[in-house]
Amino acid sequence: MRQLAGSDYLRLKSEFKRLVGRVGGLEAAASLTDVSFQRISDYGNPHKECDWPRCDVVMDLESFDGAPSVSAFMQEHASQNARPSAGHDPEEFLMHIQAEIGDVARVTIDAATDKRWT
Repeated sequence: MRQLAGSDYLRLKSEFKRLVGRVGGLEAAASLTDVSFQRISDYGNPHKECDWPRCDVVMDLESFDGAPSVSAFMQEHASQNARPSAGHDPEEFLMHIQAEIGDVARVTIDAATDKRWT
């Protein structure tokens, strides 16, 4: 049984399809990866429910594009749905998440101060 709402899966396909468009379309995307343009098309097709973008293909395309749009969507989704595993202390989990948020804030402040976004 699927764990998420259908709209989450459709958004993943939609984000992938946008990424393909930004790198120049199906044939351009296929030339940057080890899959055919038909497979690239299937990855973005909402009617192909069993075909999902492989992580390595996403990495290839995002590397070329320079914007981690699909990865950012997955990270955003993961952070919104983060919850402790069974047997873990929820308070400890929240402290861990808070520490991670603090780390991101520090890096952002440092980059803004230095005017170096890397």
